[in-house]
Amino acid sequence: MSSTGTLTRVKLEPGSTPLGICTGPLNSLWVTEQFGEVLDRIDAQHHVLRVADLGGGSQPVGIVTGPDGNLWIAGASAIERVTPAGSVSQFPLESGAGGLRITNGADGALWFVEEQGGRVGHVTLEGHVTLLADTFNQPTGVAADSSGTMWVAEQGNGTIDRIAASGQVTRY
Repeated sequence: MSSTGTLTRVKLEPGSTPLGICTGPLNSLWVTEQFGEVLDRIDAQHHVLRVADLGGGSQPVGIVTGPDGNLWIAGASAIERVTPAGSVSQFPLESGAGGLRITNGADGALWFVEEQGGRVGHVTLEGHVTLLADTFNQPTGVAADSSGTMWVAEQGNGTIDRIAASGQVTRY
C-alpha cells in the first residue's frame, strides 16, 4: 500500500504459499514461499522474479536482510543465507526444530526462534549456529531493542522474555 492509500496486488504463481516478507537489496521486496521452498523478489515495478530454489525440506518462513546485505531465512531444517543473486548457503538446525522468525541482533548476529524445538538461537555471518541453554514454550517472535537486548514472544507460556547480553532470560 502506498503512502497515499493506493493498494497494489502482486500476483504470484498459482499455488504459491507466501509467508515471510521483508524489504531488502536492489530496492525490492523479498518473499519466502513456505511449501514451494523458494525465494521470490518483487522489484519496484511489481515484477516477480524467482531468485532461489531453497528445497530440501527447508519450508522457509521468516526472512530479514542481514547486516551483510544478504537475505537470511529461518526454515524448518536450516537457517539460510541467500545473496541477492540467488546463491544459497544452508546452516542446519536440529532435526525438526523449525526456525520460525529471524531478526538482526545488535551483536552483528542473526537471532531466530524455533517454535517446534522450543529454542532461541543466533547465527553469525560466517554461519556458526548457537542455541541458548534455556528452553522456551513455543517461541514465535524475536526482536532486538535499541540497547541490544533481545526479546522473545513465548506463545506457550503467554510471556514476553528478555534476553540480556549475558544470556540471562527474564520472563514477563
